[in-house]
Amino acid sequence: MKYLVKVFGFSLIFIFSFSLTAQDNNKFAWPAEGSSVIGNIQSTTVEEGETLLDIAERYGLGYNEIVAANRDLDPWIPEVGAKVTLPTQFILPTAPMEGIVVNLAEYRLYYFMPEKNLIYTYPIGIGQGNTPTPIGRMEINARMANPTWYPPASIRQRWQDQGKEVRRQIPAGPDNPLGPYAINLSKAGYLIHGTNQRFGIGTRASAGCIRMNNQDIQALVEMTYIGVPVNIIEQPIKTGWSGKNILIEAHRPVSVTDNAVAHKDMVTMLVELRARHKLPPIDWTLVDKAFNRKDGIPFAVNQNLAHYDD
Repeated sequence: MKYLVKVFGFSLIFIFSFSLTAQDNNKFAWPAEGSSVIGNIQSTTVEEGETLLDIAERYGLGYNEIVAANRDLDPWIPEVGAKVTLPTQFILPTAPMEGIVVNLAEYRLYYFMPEKNLIYTYPIGIGQGNTPTPIGRMEINARMANPTWYPPASIRQRWQDQGKEVRRQIPAGPDNPLGPYAINLSKAGYLIHGTNQRFGIGTRASAGCIRMNNQDIQALVEMTYIGVPVNIIEQPIKTGWSGKNILIEAHRPVSVTDNAVAHKDMVTMLVELRARHKLPPIDWTLVDKAFNRKDGIPFAVNQNLAHYDD
């Protein structure tokens, strides 16, 4: 959300209350030399009463990610016992591996900690079509616990038009859409923050800010500091490598994109990647299938090395 936040007499007191399991789903070792990939694809089965959103939350995924990887399942009433693919393997974005990198196209945030050889990654919600999350480089200039929300004029006007109570500030609590923690960015009016709603992670749901699950924003606030760079990008097609395998991870773009131009750019990236790392030949039929499927799962596209499961 694009909102104004003020904090008076604020001091951070951190309480490590999030579960170890949740953290393990978001924490990865720095990739070994010869790889730009972290994590592994996993699977699970649907239990009685579960939705795909329940499963996504348990494994550190967003709604869009688990739905794209399991298009044959009803996200709200999946068949009990059905196999669910967990897209918990990620090609790292093409960007400097420092600070926070947000890739809007995959609805995902990365936090690089080279001094500890660790990478943390979290699912996020982003700005709606008429209030998009801005692309560009910025940095953290404040971290806040229990932030007060000061609704902007546009929100107050909407409330007035709808006959609702118009409030100029909302303190921390269940009515505050910023959730329990927020990170203020150097681009005025934009935050990375928690939420007071369960839904919205992995969707275009905010007024421009980056929305996170509450346990995730708490972890990020505790790890970061003022001055950490934040680089917001949009890379719907990521290319990478692991050993001798050339990989593609394709997502649906957030902005309006010419499909032919996107395909041409992908081909250029693959040719350059293969030449730079002296990798085996590419199977262009597999490339086209991965590009068209856009399921967010990294897939090898080498000749005689990959098999694409239709």
